[in-house]
Amino acid sequence: MDTRMSFWLVVLTVGTVSTGSYSFPNDGVLPACEKPNATSPVTWLTHEKELLGEKGIIFLFSYIGEGLANISGGFRRGGVYEGLLTLGISLDLEKLVNWKGGTFFTSMLYPHGESLTDRYVHDLNRVSNIDAYDSMRLYEGTLKALRGHCESWGRSLL
Repeated sequence: MDTRMSFWLVVLTVGTVSTGSYSFPNDGVLPACEKPNATSPVTWLTHEKELLGEKGIIFLFSYIGEGLANISGGFRRGGVYEGLLTLGISLDLEKLVNWKGGTFFTSMLYPHGESLTDRYVHDLNRVSNIDAYDSMRLYEGTLKALRGHCESWGRSLL
């Protein structure tokens, strides 16, 4: 089997697995034997998240990953994996330090992986919209507070 055929076979297999769907019987209710128990990590993390949320601390997490390949044209053939990690925290300062109407928010980005454009395509336009230098960066920082009775203001920290 030549490399082109094996590449498309892998893509087809991955595409089939990722787009497949499973429907639960009984209107989406899991059978009793498949429900998570109270000591499972997911249940514990959900409980801790709720407790922190009640105290005014909210964590944010997002991850995007993509595999890209140049199969014809460009500088040469090949494939890469790129990812983008986004982390953030929101603090309700009224709950934490009794500052009425105070909120602090910050988030950071960590793009990583090889660039398909730089390594295989050599084009002026970027192939991926998450393509960037591999470095951690502060994306947003905001401090908001209540002035008087109803006017709110925000101050960007960047």
